[in-house]
Amino acid sequence: MRRASFLVLILTAVLAAACSKPKPPKITPHAAKVTGITATGLTLSCDLDVENPNAFPIIVRRVNGKFLIGSGVEVGTAEVKSSTSVGAGKTERVPSSLDIAWSNLGALAALGSSPQVDYTFEGLANVGTDKWNVDVPFRLKGQLTRTQLVNAGLRGFSMPAVPTAP
Repeated sequence: MRRASFLVLILTAVLAAACSKPKPPKITPHAAKVTGITATGLTLSCDLDVENPNAFPIIVRRVNGKFLIGSGVEVGTAEVKSSTSVGAGKTERVPSSLDIAWSNLGALAALGSSPQVDYTFEGLANVGTDKWNVDVPFRLKGQLTRTQLVNAGLRGFSMPAVPTAP
């Protein structure tokens, strides 16, 4: 009888652990850099540290969000698909390159009129498994200087080389 009670107790504990709700992953922005600016938008490269507190692997499926300047004026949005796996109980660095299309051209005047502009990228990383997934919010903050904007803009507007006749 004592052995049967012990087995029931063990079975109950195993079932409770198996039925527990998955824990949401933690997203920590590691680095962000504006790598290009064009007439249609900008490219934001960012590395996100994704911490998986669960006893099973998860997949980062998508990163999306909005790019804000100054006091929170939205100037564009972006989304990029991903398939990076994060092992059980592990933390992985997930690189993302987000192409942010301009959606508020009037707000872009602030980019050229100030020596530096504060920006925020308010993002969501969709993380999970085939049967469970969750959108985990994160926020990147930084500043763009006029020099960075000019340099990035020159790269963004560069024209391909034209071959010369021999």
